[in-house]
Amino acid sequence: MFYTELKNIYSRKKFLESKFPLETYYPRMNHFITQELRLGATFFSPFRFAHMFGIDVNSSVSFFLSLSDKNGIFSKLYKYECDNCDELNILKSEDELMNFECQECNKPGDLSNSSFLSDVKLLFKLKDIFYEEAMKDLKAHASFDSPTYKSNSSKEEKEVDSHSELSLKRAFEFNKGQDEQGKEIVRDESLDALRNRLRQKLGTA
Repeated sequence: MFYTELKNIYSRKKFLESKFPLETYYPRMNHFITQELRLGATFFSPFRFAHMFGIDVNSSVSFFLSLSDKNGIFSKLYKYECDNCDELNILKSEDELMNFECQECNKPGDLSNSSFLSDVKLLFKLKDIFYEEAMKDLKAHASFDSPTYKSNSSKEEKEVDSHSELSLKRAFEFNKGQDEQGKEIVRDESLDALRNRLRQKLGTA
């Protein structure tokens, strides 16, 4: 099912194949998800994916965004630390973000604050149907050695910031680009819609 869904995404987003060949990136993503689940991960980081396979971080972010729209394998959540009480809020939808109110102190979010887009962090969570499939495979092959991929040295491993987070501002910057023919592409339609909503509410975003 996971492979089939990736093929469907690639068929809708023709620009993916040239930069992220399916037959290369399917086993990479499958291995990455398996390894992260073994470590007890809830969210999946494009920074850790980039490190595991030695690819450019910007490319990894673009790849994750492309897999995270309404029909993608990842769902997006938004993390925001209240500047009044420091409560960590996890928001499950764009509507919650647009109408943010701290769950602890009830302070509303200041969308007009210039640092807002940098303070909101984007989280990638495997959708339930794929999570259940991955966990079932993980349990079924608990003693099976998965494919080994060459990664960076142990010294570099220690230096990697595994807690690197993607700000909403940066996600917006990477969400649009151009394909090899110079045609504009949108990696995540729902993220683009959120940016348009913020533009309407704030004037700019």
